[in-house]
Amino acid sequence: MNTQLTSLAKALKPNLGEMSMNEMLVHTYKVQTGATFFRTFKAWKELGFFVKKGEKGFPIFSRPIGVIKTENGKEANQEDYSRFGTCYLFHENQVEKSN
Repeated sequence: MNTQLTSLAKALKPNLGEMSMNEMLVHTYKVQTGATFFRTFKAWKELGFFVKKGEKGFPIFSRPIGVIKTENGKEANQEDYSRFGTCYLFHENQVEKSN
């Protein structure tokens, strides 16, 4: 999924203006679904909700993840090799209040 997200990011980048990539993705998901609130699985759980079984999350980029590369047996600077992981969001129609 991260490859698809990266391809989407590259295609949308020239049109972002002041928006971050994640803001653009969430805006697109809101338009597609008509939903207003998007949160991670953990955030919904902390608010007393659970994600309904079978629901699929909407991918966004997570915080940068450092990747340690070894060159000639030495660790390279971790800041030089970072990538973004994938995080999934769920909207209010995909969750139910816990009892």
